[in-house]
Amino acid sequence: GMAAAVLFVAILDQVANLSVTLRMLGPVSFSADLFDREMLGKLVRFSSLNVLTNAAGRASKFSSTIIIGATLGPAAVPFYAIADALTQKAWSLTKGVTSVMMPLSGRLHAQGRHDDLAIVLVQTARVLLAMSLGIAVVFVVMGRSLIELWIGPEFSVETYPLLCVLTAAFAVTMVSGGIPSMLCAAGLSSCSR
Repeated sequence: GMAAAVLFVAILDQVANLSVTLRMLGPVSFSADLFDREMLGKLVRFSSLNVLTNAAGRASKFSSTIIIGATLGPAAVPFYAIADALTQKAWSLTKGVTSVMMPLSGRLHAQGRHDDLAIVLVQTARVLLAMSLGIAVVFVVMGRSLIELWIGPEFSVETYPLLCVLTAAFAVTMVSGGIPSMLCAAGLSSCSR
């Protein structure tokens, strides 16, 4: 039932995207003559690395509950999953800032505007620091109440300390969230994020 609905919506979404693209671009033709072999090789290597990195990230994200269950027992999984769900929402809030780093950094690097690139790096770190500290304060100060309202008071005793630990990890790592994209765009690092 639900899986079929999700599949149907995904197919419908792709058909809609394709139709809008074709309407905007007109007929699109693909020919082997249109591809530069060297550029195609670069795209395949980049895409392969990106797919592997994303797969590893997803495996890491979804295996954490399995590891918690295996080491601490199945009873510990819901408490971790609740705290993890809240911190994952926080990560998604910061994606708006970090998602623009690669194209902006690539453009500045290509134009040789290294001073501007350094300014963007510092400003991005400041914005991410402010966001992560703000989110951390909300989770630490109001986290127990949020959990009680969301799930119930019986979960807050076990979940709140986990939320504090995951929030600290979030705040520490988020400050440098835009750096990998900037280094990748400048060709100084492999694109692994």
